[in-house]
Amino acid sequence: MKKLSILVLVFVATIISSCEQNLIEAIQPKPSKNIKEAKARLVSSKWTIYEAYENDAIVYQNGVNSSADADIDINYVKFRPDGVFEISYKTDPLDESLRWSIDEKNNILSIFDSQNNDYREDWTIEAGSVYEDYFEMTYAYEYIYYLDGIKKTETNKMKLNMKRIK
Repeated sequence: MKKLSILVLVFVATIISSCEQNLIEAIQPKPSKNIKEAKARLVSSKWTIYEAYENDAIVYQNGVNSSADADIDINYVKFRPDGVFEISYKTDPLDESLRWSIDEKNNILSIFDSQNNDYREDWTIEAGSVYEDYFEMTYAYEYIYYLDGIKKTETNKMKLNMKRIK
């Protein structure tokens, strides 16, 4: 009888543990499985910045520029189905439009300025960084400057964490 009680207890504990794991998995946000799913999520809403990092240092958080060098003035962004990436600014009445496209082979979405052939900046969104209510986009660029007449080059990385607003 004692062995049966122990077996029942182990069985019940296993079921509870399994149910708990299933509950955790059910409420945990899930990333997009592929770039097509990421695209569907991105096109469905407007998005705003909630955090921005430059070279892993936070420069913007909760609507406030936290660095003297940061000047983030974006009200929202929108991925239109026609491939236009629309940017609405808080203080500038002129909105900006860039282009976006998907790269199924590399499982990424790129945002770029199709009008500027001399300088092309690409923001990248990996499918696995797109969730139902937020996503991450990254950008690396070279910063060229002169110090005491010597040309210097630095590579800077930007990362924006965006959240759904509508």
